[in-house]
Amino acid sequence: MTRITTFPAVIWLLAAVLTGAFLWQMLAVTNREVITNDEGFHTYAGYRYWQCADFGVNPEHPPLAKMMAGLGLRIAKIPAPSGPCPVVSTAKGSGYADSAEWLYGSTGPSAAAKIDRVIPLARRGMVTFALLLALTAFFFTRRMFGDPSALVSLALIAFEPTLIAHGSLVTTDMALSATSLLAVASFFLFHRRRTLQGLLLAGLSCGLALSVKHSGVLIVPTLLLLAIAELTFDWNSGEQSRTSKVLKEASAVLFILFLGFGVLWATYHFRYAARPDGAQMTTSLNDFIADTRAKENHSVILKTIPFLAHHHLLPEAYLYGLVDVLSISDPGQSAFLFGHLYPHGVPQYFPSVILIKTTLGMIGLALLSLLAFRKHSFDIRPFYFLAPSLVWLLAGMVSTLNIGYRHILPVIAPLCCLIGAAIVHLWRTTNGRFVRSAIAVLLVAHVASSLAAFPNELAYGNEIFGGVSNNHNLLTDSNNDWGQALPQVATWLKDNRVTDCSFAYDGFARPNHSGIGCNRIIANLFELNGDKGEAQLSGVQSGTFIISGLSWSGIEWERPDLNPYEVFQKAKPRAVIGGADMVYTGTFDMSRVIAINQLAEAMSLNGEKQFSQALGPARAAAHEMPTSAFAHLTLANALAGVGLNDQAHQEYQQAETIAASQPEWYFLQRAEIRAGLATTAHASH
Repeated sequence: MTRITTFPAVIWLLAAVLTGAFLWQMLAVTNREVITNDEGFHTYAGYRYWQCADFGVNPEHPPLAKMMAGLGLRIAKIPAPSGPCPVVSTAKGSGYADSAEWLYGSTGPSAAAKIDRVIPLARRGMVTFALLLALTAFFFTRRMFGDPSALVSLALIAFEPTLIAHGSLVTTDMALSATSLLAVASFFLFHRRRTLQGLLLAGLSCGLALSVKHSGVLIVPTLLLLAIAELTFDWNSGEQSRTSKVLKEASAVLFILFLGFGVLWATYHFRYAARPDGAQMTTSLNDFIADTRAKENHSVILKTIPFLAHHHLLPEAYLYGLVDVLSISDPGQSAFLFGHLYPHGVPQYFPSVILIKTTLGMIGLALLSLLAFRKHSFDIRPFYFLAPSLVWLLAGMVSTLNIGYRHILPVIAPLCCLIGAAIVHLWRTTNGRFVRSAIAVLLVAHVASSLAAFPNELAYGNEIFGGVSNNHNLLTDSNNDWGQALPQVATWLKDNRVTDCSFAYDGFARPNHSGIGCNRIIANLFELNGDKGEAQLSGVQSGTFIISGLSWSGIEWERPDLNPYEVFQKAKPRAVIGGADMVYTGTFDMSRVIAINQLAEAMSLNGEKQFSQALGPARAAAHEMPTSAFAHLTLANALAGVGLNDQAHQEYQQAETIAASQPEWYFLQRAEIRAGLATTAHASH
């Protein structure tokens, strides 16, 4: 590919404009969207890291990205969560509750002022990583292929809907995208000029990638692949022996990884213990590992963690978070793709998501860019963009955790850089008007499609798949509904003068804070709450119903045939708000929704050890849903709790029969069922 290096003022200006457009879109969305599902807990944890150095809170991810979100709050002197460093529970459920209490617990105007100030501040801190991504992509591509390629690559990134959607959220995904690309770029620069400064920069960048997300460990195989590629391309050149080349390369990679893991330790204050002052995790690391194994987790990595912990080779909080990741990714969670609910991830998930959520302009440019390689003598430069994209994509495809494009977000920017360089090369080496016209049209189409989706980039789907308004039929979770569209729901209700409504909202934010007065109906099995009080439902009910995309898809329930909102899947929505929430008006059978509500109530009462109160709703739920393993398990737990062991044993047996007939749906519950069977059998004798 031809490399041109001219850098007049116009190049600087265009780069600044494109970077500004990228940041403006993210900041504009930041001010429009309410807090999404994971942001509250991440923000709360990030503040506590600064406040207390308590890395036991939200250890699911390394602390660096969350600390960036908390830094702005610390500087702004936002009131600290939970006072001066109390010892709080490290259970994930308690963490979500504590963060909700911090953000929403106070009453009156101060509550509204806090949430409206905290989240925008935290998100602006996260935009730092988006800026790092844009700058790294621009200067990395420019160093390889010149100014025009760098500008086109930056344009592709600046109007990429998924990058815009996740760029400012208080999550770890953009942080990993930026730091992993920086690590790859630093590795490239080190190999062009083998200096100590370059080696240190590569190690530091590698450490940043490791310190923002557990999947940042994929930077290790990425750098190994690049090291092998460097050796391959340099195998027959120069005067050094091949053995010497291998030893030098191996030494450099080992030093980079050693320094990288040193940076990871630094983010944990070089302390093995997860919590300060001798405080312990609510569930110990050993108990957490044992519980994860009991839930049919067969990960090889899980077996190595006790060794790593015993020898303090990695921080306790990092290892604890790694167990957390493994506990939800093996055997996995249910996945929703093209309207079909799978019990766990499938290999075609991420390629399909890329196809749905990439603009048609970008897809066209990617196909055209293949022409650039047809007559081009291959060198190592494109491999620096291909290697990281392939590593993260292949890791995603073998994963059984398929709940969002964001989990392979590091794939996007390197591909944008590669496509940008390829189409500029194609433009310069072709004399055909058709090809040049196609490139121009596709670039415009990419930008136009992205802008047309604003401010709903989180729910983006390209035009072939029906756009934002049809995305809920194809995907769910952070691909379209992450609880972000409450302001748009409030606007729709006001514009249509709807005051009597029922809302199944599955999100962290509070609908009443956005001025939504709908009665709450159950959104998932593990949350019973209501801002205006829970709706009193009858078997058949008429009215206006708003159903969150998460609840609608079925991934929050059991098998597809037990989705309480299946009745709405068969109806045409009156409106699709922000791609996330569907509005239905008419008469619907709500008996399954009532039963699910009773089941959730019984589960909650069992958790509070109020077994006698749980019996009534548990019996009603099992009667209405006789094929639900959850219902029979919940009734069995309530019966065992009041000492009716014979009846409990029968219900455990019924739950086991259902779970054994469809084990892929109940791998998490089967250990609890088996324990209940053993306990009640022993008690009966």
